[in-house]
Amino acid sequence: MVNSLIMTGILIKDRNNTAIKVQEVLTKYSQFIFCRMGVSDLTNYCRLGEEAEQADGVIALIIRSDEGKVKELAQELGEVPGVTVKYMVLS
Repeated sequence: MVNSLIMTGILIKDRNNTAIKVQEVLTKYSQFIFCRMGVSDLTNYCRLGEEAEQADGVIALIIRSDEGKVKELAQELGEVPGVTVKYMVLS
């Protein structure tokens, strides 16, 4: 279906080492991203500094496109170590 609204959730483990690659992929598909929200868990990092565990992150996207483009995006992001992608078609 063309121009569907698709909710996409991206879980990023070890954000410090994967954020650049994730951003490169998202930039490639930016014309389809209608809305983006991201949060990171820096609690341990802020409290413990260099001794901290890895910081994780979550990005929520609303994409306006066909499901094929979202599958491509999910596949590219899924190739990044520590990144998990799930999506659902809303309309």
